[in-house]
Order: sequence, then structure tokens, then C-alpha cells
Amino acid sequence: MSVDVLLIEDNLGDIVLIRDAVNHLPAPVDIHLALDGHQALLMLSNPHFHPDLIVLDLNIPKISGAGLLKLWKGYRTPVVVLTSFMNPAERKLCLSSGACEFVTKPVELKEFQNAVRRIVERWGSRRTSRRSLAACGNKRGSRVTRS
Repeated sequence: MSVDVLLIEDNLGDIVLIRDAVNHLPAPVDIHLALDGHQALLMLSNPHFHPDLIVLDLNIPKISGAGLLKLWKGYRTPVVVLTSFMNPAERKLCLSSGACEFVTKPVELKEFQNAVRRIVERWGSRRTSRRSLAACGNKRGSRVTRS
């Protein structure tokens, strides 16, 4: 069974690195890409689209990553923030808004790829992700809400 990941990222270089990293995992991973916050909302509003994991960059166009977290109060999927910024206040805000994990993008290539693999291995499994939702701030319902 493959792992469906919604990647919300606008940096083409990071997209290539993330796709390359997950290609080396034992289970197949299908990456569904949203290049901005509005596109991500549209994808998650589709009742037939249920990713196993959402990997979210904070600095994306149209609707920021932090803004998306506030809108997703009704979505039952683990969200992991993968960002270049390490701001303790931003980290706290994201975790309190429902993100299950906050990961700063490593600068070194191998470390970056290993970080991506750990995220998918930890949160991508349907059994693991559903069980682990109770352990993170992501206590959500089942639908996307818009304000």
C-alpha cells in the first residue's frame, strides 16, 4: 500500500529533493503537490482526496502555512511543518494550531533527505498517523473548514 503525501511547497529545489528522498523508502510514496496555500485548500476540499500526511512549508504564496493551520481545524490528517525558519514563537504557534511536528530544513543534503524520510516513516502510515494524532496538537474532525 502506498503512502499519499500532500506536499505544500513552492521551492522547486526542495520539491525535487523531497521527491528524491521518498523514492528511497521501502514503501511507495505518492506525492501530491500544492504550490501555494489556496491550491492546498482546494485539494483538501475535495471529498475524494484523503492524504495520509501533509508536509507544509510556512513561507508559501497566497495563504501562509500558519494561516492554513488555522483553517484546518476540521481535518483529520497529521500535518508536519517542514520549514527553513527556526523561530521558537512560530514553532509554538504551529504546534498549538495543530501541527504534529515542526522540523527545520537541514542545510546539508543528506540530513535534509534523512529528515524527510523520518517524517514520512513516522507520520505516513495510516495506522501510525491515526494513533499518533492523539499525541500531537492535531485533534481535528474530518473536514476542511473555511472562514
